[in-house]
Amino acid sequence: MINMLANFFYKSIVTKNKKVVGLFLIVFSSFLFSQEASIIENITETEGLPSNYVFNANEDQNGVIWLGTDKGLATYQDGEWITLDVDNGMPGNYINKAISDKKNGLLIYLSERGLYYFDTNKRRITVKYPSLGNLILRDFKISNYNSNYILINGVNPKTNQEKFYAIDISNVKTLIPLHIEQNSIFLKGKNSKIKLADRDFLLQNDKIVLNRFTLEKIENTIFIKQNGKIIDTLSEKNGLGNNSINHILKTSKNDVIISTLGGGISIIRNNNPKITFNHKSINARQILTFQNKQYIFADGFLYVIQDDKILSKVFLRKDALTFHLDGDFLYLGSFAGLETYKMNGNQLQFINLFPFTAGVSKILKFNSQIIFTTYGGGFFVKNGNSVTKYQNKPFNN
Repeated sequence: MINMLANFFYKSIVTKNKKVVGLFLIVFSSFLFSQEASIIENITETEGLPSNYVFNANEDQNGVIWLGTDKGLATYQDGEWITLDVDNGMPGNYINKAISDKKNGLLIYLSERGLYYFDTNKRRITVKYPSLGNLILRDFKISNYNSNYILINGVNPKTNQEKFYAIDISNVKTLIPLHIEQNSIFLKGKNSKIKLADRDFLLQNDKIVLNRFTLEKIENTIFIKQNGKIIDTLSEKNGLGNNSINHILKTSKNDVIISTLGGGISIIRNNNPKITFNHKSINARQILTFQNKQYIFADGFLYVIQDDKILSKVFLRKDALTFHLDGDFLYLGSFAGLETYKMNGNQLQFINLFPFTAGVSKILKFNSQIIFTTYGGGFFVKNGNSVTKYQNKPFNN
């Protein structure tokens, strides 16, 4: 019986921990993160990234992510990072800018080397654009009027003259000069004229729309906007690896990848539904789902949430460590012992206390018995008013 309970308890705790983590990511987030508990995943050289200096991130037609770094073009494959640099055929290491055409590859700009087309299927440079000369590229984007074209904007460093070009995604070998008329960018043919963008399109800030929020990169900062108003920023304070932000990307999986100078990349995974309860000072200790409600224990309070609304907030005790719900009963573990409450709507009625000062770490109900583990004191089985202690199977978690 003891071995069966111990084995069942261990499996249940592992399963519950996974659910709690998942729910924490879903509920306590400001669109995807909270002020105190970030779910931003930072990947740096410590985790195997080839460089902490990442200029851009792009997703190709196969769903593969490519990072432009100061050490070459990097991608993750078969459990490891692979870098393409001057040692294996790249014209340079500094991949300052890149964009995916979502068809065959990436248009990449290398510092002091120029503009190239990189075929992601063949994994090599297939086109060079020498006609740009010494033009310094500002940016390039896919046209918002015709997605078959990539627009390129650059400046001649000697004359300070601005130039615009386009690349037809169906024929990437040809660089097409564009024309400016009345603040619009046109592609002109013999008997036709196609508008590809407004003149300021390439200078507009990068924006990503996520559920009810918009991320907008302005210079080296990402602003979080809701209904057009700035409500916060993304920074090291709330989880980013570095404040020097270069580029933001929304992937086909709705993940967000943030490229930084010095902090590698930061990834915000897509988690649905995304619910916002942005309490700047809150520290969530445990979260459970029970009868279509979320119960969050934080700073001594129990929050009850349903349908994106906080239904109630009840103070339990500041030193509480864990809790468990079963029907109308709430079991609370603390350094005082195991407390039992009966829930009546938004009110809690105290029933009894089993004193134990070593601290209760986890609580579980198995059949009609309450099992709780302690910090170094074994585990207990409570059956009605009787409690049995088992020292031979200590649990801390």
